[in-house]
Amino acid sequence: MTGIADTVRDVVDTYKEARRDRDAVIVAAVEVLGQRGAAEASGLSRRRVRQIVAEARGVSNDRQGDPQ
Repeated sequence: MTGIADTVRDVVDTYKEARRDRDAVIVAAVEVLGQRGAAEASGLSRRRVRQIVAEARGVSNDRQGDPQ
């Protein structure tokens, strides 16, 4: 059972690292392409791109900049 648990842990760690790398690239892409361009290039929604950028900035509310 330990071998399976180690394999699962390795896969999860690899997934998390890939996700962090993806998010970093998306944040950088927003600087060049804007939110819309980054969303189109990544295949993610504009809302998800906004969430990723907000998380990178340490903002917990993804609607922080939206007009009320």
